[in-house]
Amino acid sequence: MSLAVSVIVKPSRLLFLLAAIACIAAISIYISVFIGMNNSLPNSIRVLSSISGTFLILFGFYHTVKKQKALHISISGIGQIRINKLGTSLDKGQYAVMADESALVYLLNDSTILPYLIILHLCTKSGKIIIVPILPDCISRDDFRALSVACKWVINHHR
Repeated sequence: MSLAVSVIVKPSRLLFLLAAIACIAAISIYISVFIGMNNSLPNSIRVLSSISGTFLILFGFYHTVKKQKALHISISGIGQIRINKLGTSLDKGQYAVMADESALVYLLNDSTILPYLIILHLCTKSGKIIIVPILPDCISRDDFRALSVACKWVINHHR
């Protein structure tokens, strides 16, 4: 029996929406500070904290969105995992492998595998840890199931 799996994981729209809602909630707090909901602070501190806080939230959100790339995850029959970052090609829905964005990784034991969420903690040979959140809107239902089974097998057999 072979547990070889190869899936393309697209960025999650649900995760993007949740991050956007969290940013909007945090910005609304800074706006309430700016308009004077807390009168105990001097005006200069209210303005400075509101502008800097809003800037930091938008900066972080921008870089989070910018870093989202599709990934190609391949798990071989012996449990070897390779990830490739993918760039979009000119054709809609097609992806091209970026040659310099490939890595052989191993799955850490603190990965989370639930029926509707997979959070892979992957480590490269150089020690860099890559965290890949996978929600059901990232891949097809069958691929989600196959990936979760393969990841459970890798965790149980490569301790």
